Amino acid sequence: MNKLMPMSRPMSRRRFGQQPGVDPFQGYRDLSPDLWPRRVRYRAEEGVMDRSTPPEYLGPSIFVGKGLLGRVVTILTTPVLIVRSEYAWPYIILNPFNPLSSGDSLLSQTIKASGTETASGNTQSTPIVVRNYRNVHFHLDVTAVTGTWDFYAQTLDLVSNNWADSQRIFSAITGTGTYYANVGTFGIVDQIAVRWDEVAAGSITFSLSAQLKDNIVSGASSGVDRTIYIGPNDSISTVSAYPILEGGEKMLVVGENVEIWGVAGTTVDIRVFEV
Repeated sequence: MNKLMPMSRPMSRRRFGQQPGVDPFQGYRDLSPDLWPRRVRYRAEEGVMDRSTPPEYLGPSIFVGKGLLGRVVTILTTPVLIVRSEYAWPYIILNPFNPLSSGDSLLSQTIKASGTETASGNTQSTPIVVRNYRNVHFHLDVTAVTGTWDFYAQTLDLVSNNWADSQRIFSAITGTGTYYANVGTFGIVDQIAVRWDEVAAGSITFSLSAQLKDNIVSGASSGVDRTIYIGPNDSISTVSAYPILEGGEKMLVVGENVEIWGVAGTTVDIRVFEV
């Protein structure tokens, strides 16, 4: 008669690198979760590949292993740790546009008050300053007109102090009404004026205004001032490190046990995505 053998308790298996009774995340609780060390199962006998191998690129895309884990990192004028990677893995570092430098700031300017003109003329004696704006929109309001009229935007050459036509903004005006033109950034340098050309003899009664959009100095740094610089240690500077311009992004496959640090000429909030 076979005797029943007592059942032995299964041997507990410890994860690789984990010490009994020790919190593996001790000292990391104040960091973003993607900066915590990973528990990696090592099962060579089963042919399981560990995560030290980054995913393959698929044309213009990459394989996303666990979803985009994004976080905000504030880059200062002294080096700040961006990524601490314990295994090779891709990251996207995005330096987004500052809302103040590419937002909805709007300034309306009267280029010429309503009046009647019977010959060609211009507003060069009363130009408007546009150096801090990225876009200019024009409105022409014509209340009476005979003949034919063209209108041109002009920009000031700061060297010769002469004016040059940048583009024709209204063409062959022969009727009353309100006309609109968006010239965008074309010809937007330091100062602009408008000239009108009497193509066919007559007279015109009109007012002309400009709306300046996308203020780039709304009390905050912008443009090249918001460039961040990244490198592999905390001794980087804005002179020695790799630049990422405002609105730019960089994908990096960060090697095993490699850190990425960032520094800037002013405080900049960036986005970091682990893919």
